[in-house]
Amino acid sequence: MTKPALGTALATTLLLLGACGGPAPGPVAARPASDPGFVAVGLYELRYGTVVATELPVAVARSYGIERRGDLALLNVSVLRRSDGTLPQPVAASVTGTQRSLIGEPRPLEFREISAGGSLSYVATLDIASPGIIVIALEARPLDGGPALQASINREFPAR
Repeated sequence: MTKPALGTALATTLLLLGACGGPAPGPVAARPASDPGFVAVGLYELRYGTVVATELPVAVARSYGIERRGDLALLNVSVLRRSDGTLPQPVAASVTGTQRSLIGEPRPLEFREISAGGSLSYVATLDIASPGIIVIALEARPLDGGPALQASINREFPAR
């Protein structure tokens, strides 16, 4: 670098440092994550949601054999097919998935099918004994030959 260029660079650096007088600004607040709760491929949708087991109504938990514990969450998954002029309809699917913490090994989820009142869903329980973010990987394959639907979901569960 030539002496004039070095002098200009040094002057610019000092000017910038002088203009920034005072303490460094604090961290910028992160925007909340936005997860639409579904993935769509063609005419098919994979819809999903989680709830801590203690938030389930007692009658609902009892009817599905789910323990209402603070270290357990419920993952509910539905696969729907859209058609012209009608509401999306549930379709049977093969659903698989894993859960893991940000530093843990993936653990397979065990889904069971629940059919009631014309709806069809698949539920699995999540171990949330440790507070933090749980990463859930889902794949659903409609049994009527529709495309595979995949989702990666991050859920944060606070200490209970």
